[in-house]
Amino acid sequence: MMKLETEFRVRLQLLRLKWSLQSSSQERTQDPLFAPKSELAPSTWVKLLNPPTPFSADEALLLCPASDNQWLAWVPDYGKMMVDTDDFCRLN
Repeated sequence: MMKLETEFRVRLQLLRLKWSLQSSSQERTQDPLFAPKSELAPSTWVKLLNPPTPFSADEALLLCPASDNQWLAWVPDYGKMMVDTDDFCRLN
């Protein structure tokens, strides 16, 4: 279990590095890991690109849309928070 979690974290770090090197948010939203707004639905787990604290989980459960580009989400070890659609990607 620990090895799988470590491999997952390394993969996520590599993806974050790739995203940070891309020059614009337009390029980021074309990445296949980013969920188009039409595919987002309540009860969907997503990967947070910037977790709220170092001690909270880096995944969130989408609860309901708050606007066109924001969702109310529940983050384990943190609680409820608003997240922008640019601040998360879908889990594969």
